[in-house]
Amino acid sequence: HGDVAALRGSLCPGILVGTPGRLNDLLSGGHGAASAFGRVACLVLDEADQLLALGFRRPVEAVVASLRRAAHPAAPPWQTLLFSATLRGDVRSLAAAARRGCAPPTAAEDDDLLVADAIGAEAPTNAAVEQAVTVSPPAALAAELVRTLLALRSDPAAKVIVYAGAARLVSFLAALCRRMGLGGSAPLELHARLPHAERASADRL
Repeated sequence: HGDVAALRGSLCPGILVGTPGRLNDLLSGGHGAASAFGRVACLVLDEADQLLALGFRRPVEAVVASLRRAAHPAAPPWQTLLFSATLRGDVRSLAAAARRGCAPPTAAEDDDLLVADAIGAEAPTNAAVEQAVTVSPPAALAAELVRTLLALRSDPAAKVIVYAGAARLVSFLAALCRRMGLGGSAPLELHARLPHAERASADRL
């Protein structure tokens, strides 16, 4: 009710951020809030590939259809901005379906889509980072970790994050590093069993 009152009030927000489902509730709820969307100037779809992966294509299309129905006849077409880490075929299809204008695009108009590539042809970051894999039995895990940390001791700029599958193992490895003087200053221990204040100390990273 608070959202509807804000949209119907004299000081209607200039920016509305919401999930597809919540936007559909506001646009199709029959409570008069849809009229606030009559002059939308810009529609932004962030993490479009994730929206599709989570099954939100139909809700997003419903939002676009509702915006077209609510558009004021004298309002200029809105602009659609779509951000995505990948540009698969289904993402391009969603971009076309949500594009500017008050009607779905025809096949001939699909060339009007502009793509800005923020990455280009440069190699992925992981391709420029030296990587190594060591396979060891569980009983040798701690010794292998100590061996790796000792090898990194000569690099004063080195930072290490150690992931473990259980809180007890995290505590054991952190205590081992402290006992052996590894990790420069006291190694930070982080898991759900720690009090909130101690978990917050990880901000020192």
